[in-house]
Amino acid sequence: MFDQLFRSKKFIVLAIGVAAAYLSQRMGLSEEKLTEVLTIIASFLVGQGISDMGKESAKVLEGVTVTTQSVLSELFA
Repeated sequence: MFDQLFRSKKFIVLAIGVAAAYLSQRMGLSEEKLTEVLTIIASFLVGQGISDMGKESAKVLEGVTVTTQSVLSELFA
């Protein structure tokens, strides 16, 4: 479970965002620059989440199509 979590693009980007927020004062980043970086990270996470939802929907639809085709082929065989 943790192995899969640490390989996740979303988790890695989230960890970078947390590190950037934590280190921003030490690195001398202004609040404006930190906001820009965190906005980019948040946008990526939202986009990746939407993309992952699309992948799951495609898998479900693929399964439905295969099932429908097998039912129809049995009916008309």
